[in-house]
Amino acid sequence: MSESAADVVICGGGVLGAALAYELAGRGARPLLIESRAIASGASGKAAGLLSPASDARAAGSLGPLWRASLARHHALVRELETLGSPGYGFAESPSLLVAADAAEARTLREAAPSQWLEPDEVRARCAWIDGPVEGGLLREASAEIEPAAFTGALIHAAETRGARIEHGRVTGLRLTGRSVTGVRLDGDVIRTDTVVLAMGPWTSAAGEWIGSRVPVTPLKGQILRLRLPPAAAETRFSDTDGNYMARKADGLVYVGTTEERVGFDEAPTVAARRRILRQAGRFVSAVSGAEIEEQTACLRPLSPDGLPILGPAPGLSGAFIATGHGRAGLLLAPGSAAALAAHIAGESPTIDLTPFDPARFG
Repeated sequence: MSESAADVVICGGGVLGAALAYELAGRGARPLLIESRAIASGASGKAAGLLSPASDARAAGSLGPLWRASLARHHALVRELETLGSPGYGFAESPSLLVAADAAEARTLREAAPSQWLEPDEVRARCAWIDGPVEGGLLREASAEIEPAAFTGALIHAAETRGARIEHGRVTGLRLTGRSVTGVRLDGDVIRTDTVVLAMGPWTSAAGEWIGSRVPVTPLKGQILRLRLPPAAAETRFSDTDGNYMARKADGLVYVGTTEERVGFDEAPTVAARRRILRQAGRFVSAVSGAEIEEQTACLRPLSPDGLPILGPAPGLSGAFIATGHGRAGLLLAPGSAAALAAHIAGESPTIDLTPFDPARFG
């Protein structure tokens, strides 16, 4: 058995792990990020990369401050990562529409944000794709988009520029002295450290055995279709109140999704999901029925029991931290989550209150 050392070991090479490596390195640490497969090989590389303001319900709840901080951090990172020589990742501000399918949805949306309300003809003027029945919608000017895998890669590049290291391997456990972390077990070797962050998406649940407390996160499978559709006169991306969306990305393909499936760790695309996505999109856009399907992808997002992220110290264990449970919003919330948790680890005061996301809330 050989040993090496790191200031902080981050387990997981998704967007959250990459953002943590970047933020910790910026605070003077020399983090080591370990990924068992490939960087951004899961949801962090397969998501649509659509960034939207929080709904009124989310903005008013515990998630609101983190959501706002994350959107602000996304905007700040554009210049920061460019300055550090990271490749571009397609960040662009792009308005989006939240459409109402019936009168009840229209009343709710109009009451929530009357200044953003558009009548049906205004919705279609913004998005000529839509030829099905709609009762209007909200125009969300503060939306943006990125290319997820490229964004994760840009964070990794910047983190390495700041002194972080990346290794590929399988973490099998922690080395503890009493109830304090003294190392991470990696493929039979030990990396000496007194700080570890468990950021392995839905697979973080397996780390419960390492830390002696439950990490109640489960996989939420999501599938996306990438279609070839002729350009329309106006193509503002849109979503419905159930979270389904259509958006043309920089590669020219139209991303249509998504599903929310609780099927364990099955990552295979399915015919049933393809049909469901086309049926949902077809309510608004008839052209999807004849579109060429370029690609169908599936990924697993980490979902907590209460739908909130799990961010903070592992209960009763010194030096171990958990970062997971962001559900469908992982790509959007990663920058704010990483900045806040990195500040906490470094002994600084986080810019947002992490109390609602404390892992100890599950007992």
